[in-house]
Amino acid sequence: MLLTRKFSFQKALSLCAIVLPAFALRLYRLDAPALRWDEGWSIGLGSLGWPEIPRVAALEVHPPLFYLLLKPWLWLGKSSFSVRFFAVIGGVLLVPLGYAVARRWSGRERVGWLAALYMAVAPLLVYYGQVARMYPLCALLLLLSAYFLLRALDGERTRDYVVFVLAGAAALYTFYYNAFVLAALLAYALLTRHPRAGRDVSGKGERRGDTPRAPRSSLRAPALLARLRRWRPIVLSGVAIALLYVPWVVYAAGEMLSRVGARTGFSFAPESAVKFAALLRHGLFGLTFAYGPGWLAVATVALILGGGVLLARPWGREMRRLLLPLLVVTFVLVGVALGVRAYMFAARLLLPASPFLGLALAWATDVLWQRRAGLGIAALGLLAVVTIWPFANGQVYAKSLEVVEPLDPYTFYEPLRGQTRPQDIVFFNNLSPAGFYEHFRQPDDAPWSYVLRWDPSIEPLEAALDQRVRPAARTHRRLWFVLYKGAVAANYDLKYWLDLNLYPAAGWWHEDTLYLLYLSPAESLTRVSQDAHFGASIRLSEAAFTARARMGGEVAVRLTWQAVERPPASYKVFVHLYAPDGRLVAQHDDFPVNEMRPTDSWHAGETITDNHGLLLPPDAPPHLRVVVGLYDPATGERLPLTGGKDAQTIGEIEVVATD
Repeated sequence: MLLTRKFSFQKALSLCAIVLPAFALRLYRLDAPALRWDEGWSIGLGSLGWPEIPRVAALEVHPPLFYLLLKPWLWLGKSSFSVRFFAVIGGVLLVPLGYAVARRWSGRERVGWLAALYMAVAPLLVYYGQVARMYPLCALLLLLSAYFLLRALDGERTRDYVVFVLAGAAALYTFYYNAFVLAALLAYALLTRHPRAGRDVSGKGERRGDTPRAPRSSLRAPALLARLRRWRPIVLSGVAIALLYVPWVVYAAGEMLSRVGARTGFSFAPESAVKFAALLRHGLFGLTFAYGPGWLAVATVALILGGGVLLARPWGREMRRLLLPLLVVTFVLVGVALGVRAYMFAARLLLPASPFLGLALAWATDVLWQRRAGLGIAALGLLAVVTIWPFANGQVYAKSLEVVEPLDPYTFYEPLRGQTRPQDIVFFNNLSPAGFYEHFRQPDDAPWSYVLRWDPSIEPLEAALDQRVRPAARTHRRLWFVLYKGAVAANYDLKYWLDLNLYPAAGWWHEDTLYLLYLSPAESLTRVSQDAHFGASIRLSEAAFTARARMGGEVAVRLTWQAVERPPASYKVFVHLYAPDGRLVAQHDDFPVNEMRPTDSWHAGETITDNHGLLLPPDAPPHLRVVVGLYDPATGERLPLTGGKDAQTIGEIEVVATD
């Protein structure tokens, strides 16, 4: 007993000697790179309410479990270091779990230690072990599934199958592509689990003194029944995982089918086959993280695995064992290549296969070591070269893979800093900018919400308006909308609704994002009939405005225009508020309907409703005159009214002190 405890303690110390470098590699420069686009999405989605997370996840390309686990973690803080540390924990736990899986799978101690070493230093695992995404959790759940499936195959214990089912279902609820790994695990179990009637435990053949075998034909039916009986727990486990996943499939099926739709499928045309082969090559490149060493990394992996296959003894039993990582890697490579039309190709999609590649390399290195220690040392040396290379050239810590262009997350927060108030609300059309805003948000900044109108998630507009925008307009006087990519694609319908139903007060571009401020005054509007003709083509038939406002508050103005004939040019509308002494206190100048309906797009006889919002200064005088008109933005010349005036006074506003 003392020796056993001493051995266990020594094993724990040995594992710590690998875990600590794994932790250090993932901790190094953890907060140095700026948050990436997908990390902003993680913060944004993880910051939503519990019921909202699965609802939004159904709209995007990943299931909800990672975000549900990340949400309580975000309570600890939303700094780059804190958010990414969640991934670090998963990456470090891969080391002891990798050891346990490799040891049970191979039955050899050295394979376990080599696999643990791979989990600690593999560039792909370290790279994504520092990213606030679901990939380390994927690897962890899949290794956990493999471990308990291997235990179940060895011991026939129901509880092991139960844990395998739970871990497998959790993996599916974390990442869709994990299905390829689970399919490979089940295939491995079915292929290697068969009856061994008439054979001894070592599988060396018939024992002496055994009853001679009956003719082959007489054993076919019993052998098939025996095989089916031994397959039953494996098949039932696969069915159980599928049943546990059915609720999510039913919940998200509509969105998944609409997203995948006609983009899926694979043609056997020659050009498709060539593209498929190219994707497989890219997959091998990404799986081995050959960014730097290039194809040397792929060749090194192939050489070590090939050497292990050639020198393995006994060959048949070892090849059956090697089926596990080979099936996983093959299923993932083929699945990612086939799924590229429905989603995309990226190295991160291959990460579920990376731990199993580590199992294969550990096994092959051990085989070489058994035949000759020098061969094993040489294999480790080659692997060290291709492993250290991406660290040395900065690929691992630069986090530049799959980054289209440099991204500074602060640029999404900076335009709002100092502009919003705690009583305002900010809406985002994409959760990545929302996550960046949440990352930098200060106590005096406005809270935020969302209307998802940009990839990867586009929600039904009317539902978003009913659930979030209309209620917010009843409780918030100022609503900000941050539209990534502006008023194009699905954003157009949102902006058009806002321009017709709220009162645009300001708007500007910052890089490729449009920032808009809309007002929703609490006071009802006073309507005033008008009959002001601007030039020969435009008539102001009615005006409505906030007749009573507070200092520092909001004024809404709604103008109803009629096109007597098609206007000859695109004119800007101005709405000015003047003090009794003639001083300009506030103004809003814009093309009609917040640039959505310029005057040269009007048709004869058409009526256009045009909203404008104005912000009052804290020192606004008690009475203001509301004046409107149109002018040519190219020359600044105002469009004259009948009678010679160049502007129309539509009423007066009473300004009261704030409560």
